[in-house]
Amino acid sequence: MVRLRGLRWASAGTLVAALASFLACSDLGPTPEPEVGDHGPEGKLNVLLILVDDLNTHLETYGQTQVRSPNIDGLAARGIRFDRAYAQYPVCDPSRTSLFSGLYPEVTRVFQNRQSDRQKLRETVFLPEAFQRQGYVTAGVGKILHSREAVRWSPELAEPELATETEGSVTSGDGEGRDARSLVPEGEAQISRTKDGGRTSAAINWLERVGSRPFFFVLGLSATHLPFTSPNRIRKRYPLDLIEFPAEPPGHLNEVPAIALTETSASLMTGRSSDVEMTDELRRKVIRSYYSCITLVDEQVGRLMAALDRLGLTENTIVVLTSDHGFHLGEHGMWRKMSLFEESVRVPLILSGPGVSQGFTTATPVELVDLYPTLVDLAGVDAPRGLNGLSLVPFLKGSKARRERPAYTIVRRGESRFGRSVRTANFRYTEWDGEELAQLYDHREDPLEYRNLAQEPSSAGVFREHQRLLRDTSRRA
Repeated sequence: MVRLRGLRWASAGTLVAALASFLACSDLGPTPEPEVGDHGPEGKLNVLLILVDDLNTHLETYGQTQVRSPNIDGLAARGIRFDRAYAQYPVCDPSRTSLFSGLYPEVTRVFQNRQSDRQKLRETVFLPEAFQRQGYVTAGVGKILHSREAVRWSPELAEPELATETEGSVTSGDGEGRDARSLVPEGEAQISRTKDGGRTSAAINWLERVGSRPFFFVLGLSATHLPFTSPNRIRKRYPLDLIEFPAEPPGHLNEVPAIALTETSASLMTGRSSDVEMTDELRRKVIRSYYSCITLVDEQVGRLMAALDRLGLTENTIVVLTSDHGFHLGEHGMWRKMSLFEESVRVPLILSGPGVSQGFTTATPVELVDLYPTLVDLAGVDAPRGLNGLSLVPFLKGSKARRERPAYTIVRRGESRFGRSVRTANFRYTEWDGEELAQLYDHREDPLEYRNLAQEPSSAGVFREHQRLLRDTSRRA
């Protein structure tokens, strides 16, 4: 594995070393920009991973004008934004297990929540453990994996202590005492904290105590997971009459196999005991609640980045923000995740740090499984053999790096039927076990995936090419 490290002048001889020292202390030449992966004064880069639950790409930096996310946008301006990043499985724990193990779901065999990650992967070195073996202090707070015991964390510092974060009045759906969704009727209840506010306070407190030791820290934020609880002060920023969504063409699901679709019940989103019709007004309320939670998450990102600046950690810390999968907001009649459409599998992925190009965007399809090899490359940490992802380091200097491999996502229906999908630069292709009808979408002309081209003669060449890509990728997994 290639490691990108700082320049080693001494390896060119004593004369070069002396000349470099002279130039650094004189006005004869500019100070060179740090290379990607340059290590700080302690010799090791820190890693801060912000992992948000159910966060789709409805962010300003991704072109969504209705959402207010200034801190996430600011993080993107300080680093690189991957415009087409994809989860390996559109469900929480299978996706997170894949990310932290660096392995595709077919390798981990984790296909649903509440499976024991460590029991299935006893010999696997999870991402924080690879850093711990190299002398890093590792810790995390919030939702990371469904079982915290799946990762062996450092014993040097106590587990981050959850703080109380007062937010005042929040929307709590049908009232207190029920697991109700946060939109109809719009009652209110007083709560003493928001989970994500407390988690962020705990993370900041831990960073204040870690001192000069190199660290790998994970902050799991979950406001964008149902039941979408957010402060009223945020909700008021999203008037219902300004919430927009596209009008979908009638009949666009006629050429989609039924197995490709997920639950559409409005009660799923509203917390009502009986099903209701998902009217346009109700959909706007769902979307407003979700957008409010994005802004709540964004506030925590801002607090965390301000703490890094205050503690003098920014210049020596790799910061990654991403999600475990996307989230449907009524597209194709679906809500939540569990589909292989773009809204369910596409995730935000932003990376900043020493030597990373600022404000750069790449449209090359990449995968969450790529994070493991990327972070160990950047930090010069030894990685286990057999990782399924590819390092993203070639992209981090803003170069036009090429990558021939598509992004790959699977999902299971029942106990044995799988859907498998590949995303290339211009197309999405999906197959389902036992179904003759495949799905092929041209994102140059149809970014919302309304027109299935799989059976159109004019697309036969593209169809065969992507069929081959899917077979090759599936065999590799």
